[in-house]
Amino acid sequence: MMDSIDLRPSLLVVLALGPLACHDGTSVLTGTPTTTGPASTADGGPGDDDTSTGAASSTGAASSSGEASTGSTGGSESTGEPPIQDMGCPECTVLADDLEGGRGLFVDDQWVYWSDQAAGTVERVPKEGGERELLADGQLEPYGVGATAEHVYWTTFVEMGTVQRRALDGGPIFAVAADAFPRFLQVVGDQVYWCSFDDVLGRVRRVSTIGVGNPPETLVSVGSGVADLEVVGDEVYFTVHLPPAMPGLAPEGLVYVASSQVPTDELDLRALATQQAEPWGIAHASGTVFWINGTGDPQDLPRRVLATPQGADDLEPTSLALQQMTPWGIAADEQYVYWTDYIEVKAIPHAGGDEILLADLQNVARSIVVDDDHVYWITRERVLRRPKP
Repeated sequence: MMDSIDLRPSLLVVLALGPLACHDGTSVLTGTPTTTGPASTADGGPGDDDTSTGAASSTGAASSSGEASTGSTGGSESTGEPPIQDMGCPECTVLADDLEGGRGLFVDDQWVYWSDQAAGTVERVPKEGGERELLADGQLEPYGVGATAEHVYWTTFVEMGTVQRRALDGGPIFAVAADAFPRFLQVVGDQVYWCSFDDVLGRVRRVSTIGVGNPPETLVSVGSGVADLEVVGDEVYFTVHLPPAMPGLAPEGLVYVASSQVPTDELDLRALATQQAEPWGIAHASGTVFWINGTGDPQDLPRRVLATPQGADDLEPTSLALQQMTPWGIAADEQYVYWTDYIEVKAIPHAGGDEILLADLQNVARSIVVDDDHVYWITRERVLRRPKP
């Protein structure tokens, strides 16, 4: 078993995490997988079975004043507040604090956007820190989030869910599409793509971002929950959970690739990997697809970070990291894969090797994204940033 590389100074203080119950080119893939000790007995991804069946939020009327949030920022010269220190990551900048149930995350050149599923809010903050801006409140289970130069988009993860849009300079909130349990989304060109996690109507869909009132288009329907998606050129990669064999059991899953154009020929739907244990997040870089497996049968490669070439056709995937606790979110750049693992945030080279511990003592680390220089992630209560390894 290989040891993790810990980039943090020694910690003499233990953070009180509070309740952690969950609901909710080509790459050379020849490295030896790492392990991080015995697997946790907690199952599932953080916060994915805390769904609501309430009605979708209203459309055509703003549900936020657009004023700055009164929640805690990470402290900056602009706010006059001292920086907040994160005990599990001394190198981190805490961009936002006092969230109730942080979930989705997105970064562009200037801003970090996030959703707080428990508080029902969508916010943003400058990447270098500063005042938080409340973009929407009163939302039912806001989940995935994305943005363009003019608009912010998010999903409401409920049975009568919606894909919402609001202009960044204010104005009403519009529902650009309705769906059952829409989860993560990605804005690509003049289309917004999303996946739905409904057990019966699991699918990948898109809708034009030009104007309002456009009909949504279904790329592919798989009849079970789609957990995450990544659009890359003319293809979309996504993870799927099959219905569990018995209630309470972790579901088996698959990793698919299909055309990102409409209509999608069902014959073009290919499985990159089958018999995967509860696959959650998915990412793509350097011609390689990476994903996270959660809890499941030992033969289904549970609690792992995995990879396969994008042109693969149900090949045995490469396990980059083994025996994780409850891995969930994943991101990738040209050199590393990054992921959240409940109370830890880690990275590993594409070729495998030693895990790099970026942060620990996190209060349920969830979505993770990267830009050229930094890694960003969201926990139940904070949005954080630290330099890449």
